[in-house]
Amino acid sequence: MNGLKEMTPLLSCPDDHSPLVAHSGHLSCPLCRRDYPVLGENFIDLLPGSPSFNNGDNTGYQSYYQKEFSRKSRLILNARAWGRLDLNTASWAKKRRRQVRFVSKLLSRTPVICDISAGAGTYTFDLVKRFPLVIHCDLSIVNLNDVYQRKQAQKINNLVLIRCDYFKLPFNHSMPQLICLDTLVRGQFHEIQLLSSLLSAVSKTGTILADFHNWWHNPLRRLGLLPNNFDTSYTQRQAEELLKKSGINAWDHYPFHQEILPEANSFLRKILPPTRLLYIFRKHENSANS
Repeated sequence: MNGLKEMTPLLSCPDDHSPLVAHSGHLSCPLCRRDYPVLGENFIDLLPGSPSFNNGDNTGYQSYYQKEFSRKSRLILNARAWGRLDLNTASWAKKRRRQVRFVSKLLSRTPVICDISAGAGTYTFDLVKRFPLVIHCDLSIVNLNDVYQRKQAQKINNLVLIRCDYFKLPFNHSMPQLICLDTLVRGQFHEIQLLSSLLSAVSKTGTILADFHNWWHNPLRRLGLLPNNFDTSYTQRQAEELLKKSGINAWDHYPFHQEILPEANSFLRKILPPTRLLYIFRKHENSANS
């Protein structure tokens, strides 16, 4: 399995969840009769017909979401995604690579893995070395074009790019493994909707890996005494209460410390608060609520 044609059976219409049909240059939904254009090699637009997120409590994200959703799906030359490792400082990139190594040790071996809100491809370009097929999903057409250009330049054949809205994912209980990282940072309303969408996208035996930013990692930022880099962070208790509100009652918890090498057996793990709170939850263990 190494391309869009082979993975079409995993896809569904984001609006009515019907299976999609592959044609030359597009996919179509036989129920609503919408066509979804192929923008490039293994690069497809699967946005729903209209925006699905509306939260007046987070006007900053609401504005960003509406703006990104309204951008035209097209190929863009020389696109540059925010968060590319090679376009940031060496120290920042080093910490990000530590998290990639940590995450890679938690993943199951599946034929397909899907990265939701995959951004600049920090995890994607590691995953393509480890999995037969990787699906990179994002709303931003700029981010997707940046990753597409690098995919083409590196002749990566096992990577499919999908422009989609993560509140209406184009997978109807079909993905064996999803990851969604650095995204649960926009408040409970957003987080609960997103987690519900992830549960609907994963298969009956599938797994989801998601993370929260830990409030205790840098409480001075959270209290406003230093600049806060993210909208929302959570204590472990708050994160797990939010999982329960989303219908998730069983999980495995993995704290990540960005200051410590993932392979190091350091006593600092016992005294330093983790940077991220990572959770793996399985569909079959939470099937009554999804």
